[in-house]
Amino acid sequence: MLKGKNAFFAYGITLPAIIYLLLVVGYPVFYLFQLAMSKARFEAGSLNLKWVGLENFRILFQDQYFWEALKHTIYIVVTSIPVSVILALILALCLDKIRRGRGIMQTALLLPWMIAPALGAAMWRWLYNDQFGLINYMLRLVGLIKQPILWLADPNVAINSIVICDVWQYTPFCIIILFAGLQDIPTDLYEAAGIDGANALQVFWYITLRLLKTEILFVLLIRTVFTLRIFDYVYTLTRGGPGRSTEVIATYLYRTAFSLAKFDYSATIAVTLLIITAVLALGYIMLFKGGMES
Repeated sequence: MLKGKNAFFAYGITLPAIIYLLLVVGYPVFYLFQLAMSKARFEAGSLNLKWVGLENFRILFQDQYFWEALKHTIYIVVTSIPVSVILALILALCLDKIRRGRGIMQTALLLPWMIAPALGAAMWRWLYNDQFGLINYMLRLVGLIKQPILWLADPNVAINSIVICDVWQYTPFCIIILFAGLQDIPTDLYEAAGIDGANALQVFWYITLRLLKTEILFVLLIRTVFTLRIFDYVYTLTRGGPGRSTEVIATYLYRTAFSLAKFDYSATIAVTLLIITAVLALGYIMLFKGGMES
């Protein structure tokens, strides 16, 4: 525990960062909650707020469009993240076994993550084109389809097209974390397991997966936080359509704020998303602490 001059020095160094966070993060969050609990109106060139308490939240919980957006967001989270983590774990294990050309493979696997989401979405828009897209062309070439798949125009397919893009974009991040965790596992444990006669599945389950628990929980936490606020791919590829079949919370918030100019209601949506994210993040952190202690 810091005492005397050391404590004064430590607090003095961290104080500017704390002030900066309060100004850059604290005040906007406070204003967001204030806006969410007010009725906002433009009067005389300014935004006037009238306190209404939880009225906006009552309206939000009766809003079927919000529940549809939440359902689509949860669908992307529960489909994209498991696929991304499992795929990343497989690729990280394969990468760990490679001795020659590992640097080239690492660079190639990281390329999707290096591309800005908006640029990646523009690329996928061309790949998904039902007439000229490369994906339909390749599927027709190998005889898997006779008619082009409407990747972005079919309500039953469009949201899964978003999931594919999300997996492609963020799996490299998962690979980095899991591969780093694999490097920290002592090779002596594998040698001892081999001497004891453990098979490959037992080694993976009792050594690799057990010692990667912390990294996996961390990856799940970060991926969940980012996927809950997915926006770029949805907005660029489908604008939330066809109909509202791919509307997510972030695009609904954007549409409410900048198309309908309902800043108070959009703030309510943002606060709700913040609360959902905080609750899930807290759950992951508790699991993370449990993983560190075990």
